[in-house]
Amino acid sequence: MKNFAIPILLLFSMIFISCKKEDTTEPETHGTISGVISEYATDSLIYKATVFTNPATSYVTTDESGKYKISNVEPGEYTVTAAKTGYDTLTVGVTVIAGKTTVADFILHKRDSLADENYGAISGTVYDANTEEPISRVTLYTVPSTAVILSDEQGAFDFERLSPATYLLIARKTGYDSAAITVAVEAGFVSQANLSLTPSDTTEPPQYAKLEGYVLDAVNGKPVSRALVSGSPSFGAVFTDSTGRYVVENLQPAEYQISVVKTYYQNASGEITATAGETVTLNFALIPTTGNIDGTVIDTTGAPIKDVIITTTPETGSFLTDDNGKFEIENVTAGSITVNAEKSGYVSQTVGITVEAGLTREVVIMLRHE
Repeated sequence: MKNFAIPILLLFSMIFISCKKEDTTEPETHGTISGVISEYATDSLIYKATVFTNPATSYVTTDESGKYKISNVEPGEYTVTAAKTGYDTLTVGVTVIAGKTTVADFILHKRDSLADENYGAISGTVYDANTEEPISRVTLYTVPSTAVILSDEQGAFDFERLSPATYLLIARKTGYDSAAITVAVEAGFVSQANLSLTPSDTTEPPQYAKLEGYVLDAVNGKPVSRALVSGSPSFGAVFTDSTGRYVVENLQPAEYQISVVKTYYQNASGEITATAGETVTLNFALIPTTGNIDGTVIDTTGAPIKDVIITTTPETGSFLTDDNGKFEIENVTAGSITVNAEKSGYVSQTVGITVEAGLTREVVIMLRHE
């Protein structure tokens, strides 16, 4: 008979080895506080009792089974307080251990009435300061500490069975600035204390400025398009549109030297101080460096001559008169210039003129037949 013991043992060893897994679970770093809150004498479970800790962790309320749970609590020593309108407030000390649940159950005594001659109360409503509408689920508490409660759907709240003293009543709600008032509580009386909460201003302060303006021709007042506007410190560059307008958005607050450049115009510059949230306006009037020539070529009878070749000295180009004998030369450098007109069958003619920057010089040239 063959011996199968050794192979079988090896097989089981392989199975055990292959089934062994490395434990990669990270250790717990927080603990939990939980418990049940019930009523003394009746053992009834208390719904919507408020539970909070000191040092502060979370405000929670009990469910319909009287249970509560505060999760992700740093290990350490805490006091846990249970409060409910109409009941005495209780506080106990607990120790929270990482990875463990600390149980803190409460049995609250029900108070007989607000009219207890040895105690007083605070009653009031929380309103929106802007709309004057009541605010629900506002967290309210007192200093010295008594209880932590929430305003109801009508914004109303009550602190009952308070020892006679002067209290600081504090109201807080997400989306609103906190508010606080001082309330004096007397035995056998209910002190009225209404609070108004102002919605929090979540608007971020402006970070940038804006620069805008127009670039015009200093002589005729017409808009100058495609003028290049730049600055130092540099913010890039923009061009004016067909109306001569330019806009620089998202300008960092600073002092700038603004420059404008356009062909056939003198350069221009100006200084601004850009302030966050403000718009700075800076307009420019550019002085032209050239003028224009509007001319007409006629014969000795005054009739227009078309297809006459027009040239200038200094050279500006070569032009032909139209059917009405007219020609136009734009962006001519200001100064003295001679205009020459010639056409086959006519005696050429040259005239001297002076061109002024920003202006149009009109000239009439008469040609005689050969």
